[in-house]
Amino acid sequence: MTQMQKKKELQIMTEDKAGMLAEVTALISGAGVNIEAMCAYGMQGKATFLLITSDNVKVKQAAVQKGWEVEESDVVVTTVADKAGTAGDVAKKLKAKNVNLLYTYVTCSNDVCKIVLRAENNDALAEALAK
Repeated sequence: MTQMQKKKELQIMTEDKAGMLAEVTALISGAGVNIEAMCAYGMQGKATFLLITSDNVKVKQAAVQKGWEVEESDVVVTTVADKAGTAGDVAKKLKAKNVNLLYTYVTCSNDVCKIVLRAENNDALAEALAK
């Protein structure tokens, strides 16, 4: 089982301090929005949250009202079985088509994994995964 979709990802930048994960997730749930995938990290005094949600518009509006920086990017999400070797299979397809990734992260549930990928060329990325 492999599916591929183009999606919009939100990048929310906040100050990097204890409790920011709680603040960001409370803002999202308070807007009645579900998180489909998330990656978060702190670096050089800023916290960055990469999010795919059920309603980016609501999240973006709420985050901007909090004074947080928000950007939206195109990503590709491929859904694969949660078993040994599936991430490697995806990586081999990208290597064969010379697709250079900017980043990737994974979320798994109920024997299914969503791999979120962003490349220098998302069209080439999507084409590589479609085959």
